[in-house]
Amino acid sequence: MTLPKAALSLSARTRAYPDAEGCASEFNISRGTWERWVRDGYAPPAVPNLDPPRWRWADVDAWMSDPSARSEIRRRYGQSEDPVASRRPAADGPDPFLAGIAGVTGAKRTERRRGPAQRGS
Repeated sequence: MTLPKAALSLSARTRAYPDAEGCASEFNISRGTWERWVRDGYAPPAVPNLDPPRWRWADVDAWMSDPSARSEIRRRYGQSEDPVASRRPAADGPDPFLAGIAGVTGAKRTERRRGPAQRGS
């Protein structure tokens, strides 16, 4: 049975190197969501060579509060690129939504079927 967070006896401060469950509980999210954030680049990478994976809380705090610190944290853990930025379309690149609209506006119009009130009978 899962207990609500308020019923758990949690320490007043966060550990220096929490595991995935500890990080997730600080953000009030599930462990799966935390792991997806890490995988997708919305949270910092885990400290290398620790099993089970652990995160340096100072890095997590800096990552969430100061976006300019993210590149330094990535570099510290050997992650070369920003996974979030690599999925964004380039600012000067084609907009996929405009391409879709162009396909619709360039489509051939078909005549609508007329009902009895529009036939003039």
